[in-house]
Amino acid sequence: MIKVAGVYLLGEITLFSEIVLPELPLIQHERATPHPVTIRLGDVSDHLPGAVEVDPDCFATPSQYLLRIHGTARYLVTNGREIVVSPEADANPLDVRAWLLGNIFVALCHQRGLLPLHACAVSSEPVNGRQGVAAFLAHAGQGKSSLAAHLAQRGLRVLADDVCLIDPTPADEILVIPSTPWLKLWRNSLQNL
Repeated sequence: MIKVAGVYLLGEITLFSEIVLPELPLIQHERATPHPVTIRLGDVSDHLPGAVEVDPDCFATPSQYLLRIHGTARYLVTNGREIVVSPEADANPLDVRAWLLGNIFVALCHQRGLLPLHACAVSSEPVNGRQGVAAFLAHAGQGKSSLAAHLAQRGLRVLADDVCLIDPTPADEILVIPSTPWLKLWRNSLQNL
């Protein structure tokens, strides 16, 4: 049993977390979505038995993902249902959360059958009665978030920043899951807005 510091919603995934996540909206237990994720503090090994080494600090099996960030933490994602975080003693809590809500969240979504894209997405004008989505994919620092912010000023709704979640399971359409309640902007972009 974990000591829940908060219940959060990220995309359509409920997170029962021992780590306070001020970047995310708190929700009531009654609003929890099916198949929630548990985030807990604990010991995480430096190695994952039977895993493929993706790089010297990243290992994966069909059901687990281990990431070691020197000076910050070790993270273990299991079956798209649990994240164990082992922060280093002098780790900056903001860095621990940044990796958790970035790369680790992407691994979690992948394990849950979602396709995470490094993209921003906004809702487009309805066509034939159906709401559309425009997604912008590019390398870091190429202006995805700035473009989304400019479009938001013109009335479009921002659905995702940095990680755009695609649900490929519906047979007749592809769904974008609104995921991040923030835009990460460089200071000069923010000042220009």
